[in-house]
Amino acid sequence: MFSFALAAFFASGFAALLYQVIWQRLLAIFSGADIYSATVIVAAFMGGLGAGHLVGGQVADRVSRRTSLMLFGVSELAIAAFGVCSATMPRRLPRARPNLVCATTIGAPGSTSKF
Repeated sequence: MFSFALAAFFASGFAALLYQVIWQRLLAIFSGADIYSATVIVAAFMGGLGAGHLVGGQVADRVSRRTSLMLFGVSELAIAAFGVCSATMPRRLPRARPNLVCATTIGAPGSTSKF
């Protein structure tokens, strides 16, 4: 059981870093690959880690080890479903893309827009 939990935590960490890179690339479609988009992704990643620590710690203290491992697996599946849904977001929001790009790049340092 311990080796299974260790492998699950390793796979979870790998998947989290993979999601972070993928979401950074998806955000680059909307706002470009600059320091602001990288900051948003890292802040969301760290905020999710902190929220998971607070909520998961409270829940893990109240349930058995087996149940907490099962809840961990369910939460990982929910994150995977969100990752799959977010991968199709650029195709579902084709009209919003130019507006988001203009809103985030006009007046930004290094911007080439002439408005």
